[in-house]
Amino acid sequence: ERWESVFADDETDFFDDLDFRGLNVDEAIFYLLSEFRPPPSRPAFEGFLTLLSNRYSAQCGDGALADEETVYVLAHSVMLLSAAAHAAPRVPLTLTKEVWIDSIAQTVSVPPELYAVLEGMYDRVLRRPPVSLLRLPSALSQQRRRSCCWRLCL
Repeated sequence: ERWESVFADDETDFFDDLDFRGLNVDEAIFYLLSEFRPPPSRPAFEGFLTLLSNRYSAQCGDGALADEETVYVLAHSVMLLSAAAHAAPRVPLTLTKEVWIDSIAQTVSVPPELYAVLEGMYDRVLRRPPVSLLRLPSALSQQRRRSCCWRLCL
């Protein structure tokens, strides 16, 4: 199943209304997750990251962040880092800042000025509380819950 078939028109319209200006990629992800949860499937997760990277690079892209693929890789890496960080203390975090940044640099071109941004992202993700992808924030209105809940049982 392709990710496009997972998203209804009103759900993709939701992304069009988002304003990520002034946010780093990691901040944009967690802002988005405070309003919206993707369905728990790989195509939906890929679509979620694709829509985020399209919107983010269009609004905030300059230099390396103008490239949608770079933003996609960063967003995916932030989500993986968050999951790894919050599996601790059950599973010790072995993903160091250097290894995390190197893994990104092996996937997309990372100019020197982006290294400081990535270091800041790593530190911010480790300080954030865990985010569950399986529940909606309680502050959402009933209407938005119905349109954005992705047919999950609440």
